[in-house]
Amino acid sequence: KEGKIKQVGVSVHTLDEGLAALDHADSIQCVFNIIDPRNYEMMETAKRRGIAIIVREPLANGLLTGKYTTSSSFEKGDIRQRTPQEFMEGVAELASEIKKRFPRLTPAQVCLKYVLNFDCVTTVIPGAKTEQQAEENMAASDLPPLTPQELAFFGS
Repeated sequence: KEGKIKQVGVSVHTLDEGLAALDHADSIQCVFNIIDPRNYEMMETAKRRGIAIIVREPLANGLLTGKYTTSSSFEKGDIRQRTPQEFMEGVAELASEIKKRFPRLTPAQVCLKYVLNFDCVTTVIPGAKTEQQAEENMAASDLPPLTPQELAFFGS
């Protein structure tokens, strides 16, 4: 009322939180990636209402980069320690398949291009621990969009 807050952004964890935020936010940060597309409908609704979508975890906490295998271990306190073994197996298999099907790109770039293919996405926060990872992630934005045939691999 005093004009001190011009815009509101929220970060949500669940679809219900995202849907509730639609009536109150100018931007919504949510999880969206190849293996976790559940927020897509909320994101489309946000776009229609002029609400920006900031995607976090497009690389599933790095699991989709192809760097990790089922035998990978994580330091104490790392959120990925809680990842179920069968999920790790599925993600490792998916990353391996991505490497085979998209030899011109890294798995991280494919996953970022997948997310950026959705016009309801305003921006993406991929995260990086090294300068090389940051450069690789940034290069994804300059690559051409995935083709319909490439998207078909993901069921999109």
